[in-house]
Amino acid sequence: MQTEITAALELLDSKGCLRTEGWARRPYWRYERGAIRASALRIKEWDYYSILSHEGRYGITLTASDLGYAGLYALCFLDFDRGYSHQADTLRVLPLGRAGFGPDSDQGRLRYADKALSLDFEYKPGLRILSFSAPDMRAANGKLGLEGRIALEQPPALESMNIATSWAENRRAFYYNRKINCMPASGSFSIGGDIYTFSPAKDFGALDWGRGRWTYENRWYWASASGYLGGKAFGFNLGYGFSDRSPASENALVYE
Repeated sequence: MQTEITAALELLDSKGCLRTEGWARRPYWRYERGAIRASALRIKEWDYYSILSHEGRYGITLTASDLGYAGLYALCFLDFDRGYSHQADTLRVLPLGRAGFGPDSDQGRLRYADKALSLDFEYKPGLRILSFSAPDMRAANGKLGLEGRIALEQPPALESMNIATSWAENRRAFYYNRKINCMPASGSFSIGGDIYTFSPAKDFGALDWGRGRWTYENRWYWASASGYLGGKAFGFNLGYGFSDRSPASENALVYE
């Protein structure tokens, strides 16, 4: 049975199990890493952004993750006209919770930099600012170098998809996830000397923010889209296969 959460509550109880499983229009659960009853090797934290231009037929994705045994940081350039993509990424061995991922999806700043790439995710009230670079990112023309700064608007009235669910075979294993669609995007990035811009009148960004302790083997299907329908923002999130979804579905529509 689907359960909607409508008020703030702690995510985990003293045994490390979810207090109340369900879904919400806002991130009501309070996440605390120290309340998880598991080795740091088993705890997973990530922030993922995608920004796409439907008219321009290009986009970029940004990933930062601490999976316990490894941290993955990545930038991926997408050129739909040419059917081309290129990713710059780096692995950090055994971050074990030291990467600086915050407990709240509407607070804080996350930064990472090495020789391969740099990422800076900053939250300000109503705005997410993404700054990034990758000197060896390759454009379709063969030229190197990526750098950009993008701002995503997150107005207070914008609802999001939030779920907290566990696994039937181990109720201490859980998945706390927020996905935000339809954030108007502005700014630009350059790659190989070419500049790609985003306009808030027609382009959107999305966020996938997750925290949890997973079971060893899983499968997950995900689809997300944001755009305009009849002049109003319209988006959807679809997902299946990750944890016991009896109390909550991540299938949601967003319509202004």
